[in-house]
Amino acid sequence: MLGLGLRLSKNNKSKNNIQVNSVKNTFVNSYRPDKNYAQSSIELYNGGDSDSLYGLLYFDLDMIIGKKIESANLKLYAINLPEEINIFSKIITSSWIESEVTYDTKPTLSEEIYSLGSVSPGSDWKIFDVKNIMQDISNGAIYQGLWLYVENLYKWCEFSSKELPTLEISYGC
Repeated sequence: MLGLGLRLSKNNKSKNNIQVNSVKNTFVNSYRPDKNYAQSSIELYNGGDSDSLYGLLYFDLDMIIGKKIESANLKLYAINLPEEINIFSKIITSSWIESEVTYDTKPTLSEEIYSLGSVSPGSDWKIFDVKNIMQDISNGAIYQGLWLYVENLYKWCEFSSKELPTLEISYGC
């Protein structure tokens, strides 16, 4: 029997690595529900339903649709992180405009809650594992951004938007 010399290996999968900076980022405030905070930081605070700050981020993720996500990390630069906190996210499912969004006009959110993990105090880059979120977006979840919030009551932190929030994603074909 004549062989063609072709050998397929499951280990020879092509992998792509990309880095995507946020296109939009801001925060909204339930205590001042009609104010827009399109400025140079993203603040998160859990003061209960009537006094909390929520971060909104948008990245162009068209290139990952239909892909197998190998790894994905969200990098945020902490300006002020006085104590350890747990950060969570939901996928934003309706459009929003950075310079106009307020808590009163906040976009709709997915029901799925994603734990991004705990971060320690200090001013520097914080890295969050967002592989599950990116895989859900790749699989077709409606995506118009990420909604960030703090789990711990009366905990606060601030991330820079001048040091652009970044996604580092590795995916297979």
